[in-house]
Amino acid sequence: MLRVFVFLILLNKSRTDAFLEPVALSNVLAELKDEVLGVKRMQTFFDNSKFVYEKVDGKREIDLLSNLLRQRFHDNIFALEQIKTTVENAYSNQQVYSSPIYPECCNINPTETDYRFKTKVFRDRFCELRAKYVSKGAKHLSKSLKETMINNLNKNPDLKWQYFGSQEGILPVYPAFKFPSCDSYDNRVRPWYVEGIAPEPKDIVLIIDKSGSMEDIIGNKTLIEIAVSSAVSVLNSLNSNDRAPTTNEVMPPEVLTPRRVQTRSTDLHQ
Repeated sequence: MLRVFVFLILLNKSRTDAFLEPVALSNVLAELKDEVLGVKRMQTFFDNSKFVYEKVDGKREIDLLSNLLRQRFHDNIFALEQIKTTVENAYSNQQVYSSPIYPECCNINPTETDYRFKTKVFRDRFCELRAKYVSKGAKHLSKSLKETMINNLNKNPDLKWQYFGSQEGILPVYPAFKFPSCDSYDNRVRPWYVEGIAPEPKDIVLIIDKSGSMEDIIGNKTLIEIAVSSAVSVLNSLNSNDRAPTTNEVMPPEVLTPRRVQTRSTDLHQ
């Protein structure tokens, strides 16, 4: 923003002068520093403030900070374990439903503003994000998960969003919030989900057919558009440890055959 401000000053000045003199530029920058950034006012504030100097025990401060961080991680892990236990019990005890009992997040209009979530929410409600293609026979979790998440937030007010992503494409989330659109979120292709179910690094090779048949239309999209969209979803699901080769050139079709390699038995032991 500051760069734009300076540029506009120079541009305006150039209308009357062939070029901006060094002294004039210095004055402009000084004005920017004092009037826009308020450096002088801030310095005056600090000069007139009273400070108390005291000796600090560095080891003690580090220990306090370490204990604080340890407790914060412990509280978050405890909340996560509570969700894990609740989900496992729900599936093992058949406390799941074939039809949803909570609304989709795109169909609600929360009214409570909560600074922790930076949006309007329902702190006493639960909603679901459902993928466009939900697996057949998908299961929806019961009220026990909502109660667990509410208890987690009551015990640890620093918690943010709590959710569980199923392999069927259903993501219950608490607290309930307004999602912009329906069918546009699929937890199964999100990096955090893919990395959780496949933690090992992956090498991905994408091959997209560009023949004339890819111009055929299904629904309101061509096959090539569907293929590209699917490829983008795969790439978006990768994490920093995965690899995917890319090329900017359109390569002609080519038949690849393995090349015979002469080896000796001694080579296999090296």
